[in-house]
Amino acid sequence: MAISGSAGTITAPFSGVRLYANEAQVASAVTLTHGRRYQVVVRGARSGGGTKAGVTLRLDGAVIANLGFTADTPSTDSVLMDVVGGGSSHQLELRLTTDNGSNDTDIDWVGITDAGVIPPPLTPPVPPSVGAVASGIYRNLFVEAGHSAQAVNDKVQAAWQHLFYGDAATQRVFIQGSVADEAYIWDVGNNTIVSEGMSYGMMICVQLDKRTEFEKLWNYTKRHMRHNGGARDGYFAWQLSTNGEIRDPNPASDGEAYFATSLFFAAHRWNVPAFEADAQAILTAMLNKENGPIQDSVRNMFNADHLVVFTPYANAALFSDPSYHLPAFFELWGRWATADRSFWTQAANASRAYFHLAAHATTGLMPDYANFDGTPTGGTHVDFRFDAWRAAANVAVDRAWFAADSTWQTAHANRVLAFFAGQGWSAYGNQFELDGTQLGSDHSPGLVSCNAVLGLSANTGNAWPAVEALWSTPIPSGQWRYYDGMLYLMGLLHVSGKFQAWMPDGSSGGSVVAPVITAQPTNQGVISGATASFSVTATGTPAPTYQWQKNSVAISGATSPTYTTPATVSGDNGATYRCVVTNSAGTVTSASATLSVTATAVPTPAPATSSSNSKSCGMGSLAALGALLGLMGMLGLLRREQR
Repeated sequence: MAISGSAGTITAPFSGVRLYANEAQVASAVTLTHGRRYQVVVRGARSGGGTKAGVTLRLDGAVIANLGFTADTPSTDSVLMDVVGGGSSHQLELRLTTDNGSNDTDIDWVGITDAGVIPPPLTPPVPPSVGAVASGIYRNLFVEAGHSAQAVNDKVQAAWQHLFYGDAATQRVFIQGSVADEAYIWDVGNNTIVSEGMSYGMMICVQLDKRTEFEKLWNYTKRHMRHNGGARDGYFAWQLSTNGEIRDPNPASDGEAYFATSLFFAAHRWNVPAFEADAQAILTAMLNKENGPIQDSVRNMFNADHLVVFTPYANAALFSDPSYHLPAFFELWGRWATADRSFWTQAANASRAYFHLAAHATTGLMPDYANFDGTPTGGTHVDFRFDAWRAAANVAVDRAWFAADSTWQTAHANRVLAFFAGQGWSAYGNQFELDGTQLGSDHSPGLVSCNAVLGLSANTGNAWPAVEALWSTPIPSGQWRYYDGMLYLMGLLHVSGKFQAWMPDGSSGGSVVAPVITAQPTNQGVISGATASFSVTATGTPAPTYQWQKNSVAISGATSPTYTTPATVSGDNGATYRCVVTNSAGTVTSASATLSVTATAVPTPAPATSSSNSKSCGMGSLAALGALLGLMGMLGLLRREQR
C-alpha cells in the first residue's frame, strides 16, 4: 500500500516520506473486511541518529499500536490489527508522536495482509488455589493461549541466544570479562554495570540451567562489586564502570535480593553448598548493620517493620521502592535462612500488606518510590515510571508461587490489566501519573513483559491479550536493550512456567509438601511437682522440625514431637503449650494446650468396711451387697410388694 499526503519526501535511504515534527502524519484509504484480523507491516528508519524513531498507527482515528525504528538503516515493525464494526472503507494513518528534536522518522512502505477471522476470545484463566511451590505446577500461559510447547521453547531459546550470544553491537548484553572465568551484564545505554543487571543475569542463568554463565557472572560480582570489610561489608556496590571501577559504593536493595535468591536456587539445583553459604552471608549482612553505633551512615536493608528500604544509606533508608518488594523471595528466605527465619516470613507478609497501600485504588499503578506508609515520594518518582513496571509483576509471582494473599492479588492484576486494556494493547505508553494520565508515549517491551506476567494472577479475559502482546513483541535490540531485554527474557520465563523456585531437594516444588498437623496437643492436669507431657503429630516432606513454645515463647531444646515439662510448680497453672512445625515448604503452628496444676492430689473415698455396730450381709462389703441386689433385680428375684 502506497501512502500519500506526506509531510515531506525523501530519496535516501529509500524513496519515501519523512515525518519531521510531532503530529505530522500520512494517511490512506484502505478496504478492509469487518471481523477479520490483519497483519500490518511498516518499513522505515530513524533519520539523524539520536533516540528511537517511531509512529503511531491509527485506524479510523483509533490508536492501534506504536511502531518504531532504532537505526538509520531500514527495518520493519509490525502488529496484528482487528477490524470490528464499520463498512469496508477505512482510513489508515501513521502519525509522528515521538519527535524530540534529535531525529526524524522515515517511512518507506506499509503492507497489509489478511491473517484470517478474528478468533473467539479465550475463556478467562482460573488461577490455582494452591501455589506452584506446593503443587510443583508452574503454568505455561503461552500454551494455555494456544501456542505449542515447542514454539514456546524456541522463543525462549531465541531470546537467550540474542541477549547472551547475539551480535555484539546491537543484541548482546552478556560480555566476557578480561579473565576467562568472569563476565558481566552491560547496561548499554548508560555504559555501566549495575547490580540489578548482574543479579537478573544470574537468575536467568539458573532458571535456564546455564551454570557456566552463572558462575562467570557471580565471579565478577563478588570480585568487583562486593565490599569486603568496612561499614558496607557484605553489601554490593550498585554501579561500576565497564573497567570494574566502583562508581557508587552503595547497594541497591533489589540487587541483593536477586543475588541471594539466585544463589539459593543455584545451590539447590546444582548441589553447590558454597552458593548457599554466599546467599546466607548476604541475608546476614542485610540485618546486621545497626547492632552497634551506625558507621558511615550505613543502615540495615530492612527496617524494624520488616520493610525493604530503597538504599541502606543515610536518608535513602527512610523510604522504599515498591518494585523492591519481593514477597515470593522473602517467603523462601523464611524457610531457608540459618538465622532470622521469623523476620523474613514477617517481611513477606509486610510486603504483601505494603502493596495494598502503594497501589492506586482505580488504576492499580504504583509509584517508583514510596514512603513506608505507601504514599508516593521522590520528585518525578511519585509517578509510575521505569522502576514501577516491575511492582505488579512481583505481586503476580507471589500469587502464582504461594497464593498467600490471593483474593487481593487477583483483583489487583485484573485492575492493572483493565487500565492497560483501556490504553490500547499495542499502543500504551510507558510512564503515567498514578491516576492514569500518560507521561511517556514509548511502548516499551519491558513493560509489556511485566504486564504479561500479570496473567499468572488474573482471572479476567484481559490476561490473554497481555500474554499475546509479549508473544508478538520482538526481542529488544539497540541502545536500550539492557533493561527492556532483561525484563523481556524474565517475562518469557515467568509466562512460560520456566521461572521456578528451586528447592533444597533439587526439585522445583511439588515433591516438597508443607507440614500438616494430624493430631493436636491436648490439655493436661498434674499435681504440683509432677511432670506433664504434650504431643503433636505432623506430616510433611521433607520431615518437619519441631519447636515447642510455652506461653508463645520458644522452649530451649524442646525440638521433638513430644515435650515433657520439668517438675511443675503452682505458677505453671494455666500455662499454654503449642508446637511450631516447619519444613522447607512451610510452617504451621499447633493448637494451644493448657496445663492445670493442683496443689495436692484429689482425695479418693475410702472403701466401706464393717464395724461392731454394722450388719453384715455376708458378701464382704456394702458395695458387694449393691452388686448382688442389682443382679437379683435383673433376674426378677426381687419383686415389688403388691398392694
